Amino acid sequence: MSVNLENRTNEFDVSLIQKVYGNMTGPLNIMWDITNGCNLNCKHCYNRSGKGRKYKDLSDEDMLKQVDFIIELLPRVVCFCGGEPLLRYNLLPKIANRLSGAGITVNMVTNGLLLDDEKIDNLISNGLSSFQISLDSHKKETHDYFRGLIGAYDGALKAIELLISKDIIPEVTFIPTKVNYRDLEGLVEMLYSKGIRKIGSMPFIPIGRGCENKEELLMSDDDLLDFYQILKKLRSKVPDFKIEYDDPLEHITLFINNKVAKTAVFEIRSNGDIVVSSYLPIIYGNVLKSDMVSLWKSGLKDVWRDSRVVEVGKKIKTLDDFLVLVPKPWNNEDIDVSSSYI
Repeated sequence: MSVNLENRTNEFDVSLIQKVYGNMTGPLNIMWDITNGCNLNCKHCYNRSGKGRKYKDLSDEDMLKQVDFIIELLPRVVCFCGGEPLLRYNLLPKIANRLSGAGITVNMVTNGLLLDDEKIDNLISNGLSSFQISLDSHKKETHDYFRGLIGAYDGALKAIELLISKDIIPEVTFIPTKVNYRDLEGLVEMLYSKGIRKIGSMPFIPIGRGCENKEELLMSDDDLLDFYQILKKLRSKVPDFKIEYDDPLEHITLFINNKVAKTAVFEIRSNGDIVVSSYLPIIYGNVLKSDMVSLWKSGLKDVWRDSRVVEVGKKIKTLDDFLVLVPKPWNNEDIDVSSSYI
């Protein structure tokens, strides 16, 4: 059902990539789960946010304490993720202001339901650079079905239109599954009519709540071939509309084969765990037990060369491998590799 990632690194000048990443003094990107809470119940949610959540959130005080450590690491980008970040809106302008003031680009992923004029203006004035909103279809009933809430589509579309009215073009994303992949054409046409010229996409990953709904959502080989034909047709039909279809597993192959690179990306889970990859059951400590900079220096920066990380990473060559992966990601079964270094 997916591209085999073996030999993926042959497509690149590996030595050059390793040298560049080896000179890093901090991560390029930090994904920060502001909360594991959510006002939706999405069928394909990889981290099982909202109903059935498995992780408690840090207190406001502990969240704000992390900002100084992030600034010391000085990533290029910090993304407010979730859950739904706007459920903790009281924190976002303060954090965005401090991070952007240090020269860090700040983005946010949101379902759009809680977005309004005041929040947009306040977030932008405090340094937020961009908004990402997902749409599962151009059909209201399909999007609402995926998101587990009647009105989810109207809320997302209202947020997109509100941003556009302020000359802010949101990043729109789409995850194709057996249920909705044929809707991409209609979605592209709808977005094009609103002045949007790009959509981001990647394969559905069967982890978290997505694993619970895998029978309904996983695409067959025939579905995938059909979807690739739809992609080809749309790219030809609408050449000035960019459809990105990224490989979510590429980073795993690149980093387990990189002998000198520092860790380019990590995720801060809402409970403070440092997640090595959003799709692997591996963490490197917790910020309540050791500060982020100490974790980075002690071994997080080189964690992709840890034998346990490599062992798990090598088990993932296609998306099908997640179906048999043990332990499972986002199920409170993580391997904490930090104990060998701290």
